[in-house]
Order: sequence, then C-alpha cells, then structure tokens
Amino acid sequence: MRAEKDFRPWVVNEKTSYQQWVMDRVKMVKLPFKPVAFMPEQQNMESEEVKTLKEEIEKMKQKNVKPVNDLQKAHHEYIDLKHDNEARIGTCNVLIKKHTEERNHHFKVQQNLEAANKELALRGKEKKAVALSECEKIALCEELARDKREALNNL
Repeated sequence: MRAEKDFRPWVVNEKTSYQQWVMDRVKMVKLPFKPVAFMPEQQNMESEEVKTLKEEIEKMKQKNVKPVNDLQKAHHEYIDLKHDNEARIGTCNVLIKKHTEERNHHFKVQQNLEAANKELALRGKEKKAVALSECEKIALCEELARDKREALNNL
C-alpha cells in the first residue's frame, strides 16, 4: 500500500466511483462510446433484490439461532464434563497413590514383624540352650561332687 497518491492513469482512486473513473478514461482515450446514464429503476430493482436477499439472510439467521445456541450449550457441557472428568481422574490418581503407599507401608510392617518374630524365636532358642547348659553344668558339678565323695569314701 502506498502512502502517497498514485498518479498512474489505470489506478482507481478511492474518492471516485468505478463508473466515474471508466467514463473519465473513455473520454481521455477518446473511444467511440456513448455513455449510458444509469437508470434509477435499475438501482431500485437492485436494491429490491438486495432487500429480498437480506430478508432471506435474516430468516436463515433466525433459523440458525436455535441450532447455534444448542451447539454452544453442547460445547459448554462438553467442556464442563471434560473438567469434571479431569478432576475425577486426579482424585482417582490421588486415591491410587494413597492406596499404593498404604500397601507398601503394610508390606514393610509385615516384613518387620516377620523379622522380629524370627529374632524372638532365635533368642528363645538361645535362652533354652543357655538354660540347658546351666542345667548340664549343675548336673556335671553334682556328678563331680558325687564322684569325689565316692573316691573319698573308697580311700
């Protein structure tokens, strides 16, 4: 687009109409052409056609109003459902994460309990072994004492 006025003869100026420009060009080039004046009847006919077309367009717009509104409502409902679904998915993911954490915690507690149970069982066995060894020690001491008494008695 040019900032200054374009002086080329074939360029239509915005201030003059196209028909006026054509008539000026015909006079300048001196074509054997008689200018035809526009009849107001044609302009009225065109305007009536335009009016008829505009009325038809308005009727069509009015017919389209309800489907357009329905489409907009459906679109809004779709967006609402989509947000609801995303919220539900987020909630489900949180619940799944909590459930997984609880299951892992339960599993660790169970493993710790099993390890503690094994440790207690080993300690119980050790205590029994120590108790048996003390009993054996006492029995050996008594046996030694008896053997000494018998040896002394035999002498």
